Amino acid sequence: MEIGRIVSTIPQTLSEFGKRVEPEAEAPKTAFADVLTNALGNTVDTDHTDKNTNIGLLIGELEDIHTATIAAEQAKIVLDLTMSIRNRVLEAYQEIMRMQM
Repeated sequence: MEIGRIVSTIPQTLSEFGKRVEPEAEAPKTAFADVLTNALGNTVDTDHTDKNTNIGLLIGELEDIHTATIAAEQAKIVLDLTMSIRNRVLEAYQEIMRMQM
């Protein structure tokens, strides 16, 4: 006897407020490498935006310093997040390597 998924056998469920809700469709699966590549791409894009904003400020194309400051802070936050993720991945790898087989 084959046991199917509960979601596929129940077409509608009740929410906590009594309204009928359709079950959510599964999100498309993305490879871990693709997620990391996209995150690094965003980091690089944010860095380029920061550099271009600073150059625009220096040559006089940008009149307000607020835009340059915001771009610099965004680049710093994104880089800090990227480094935190990198450190966590390295710690996990090192922990796996220490495990006894």
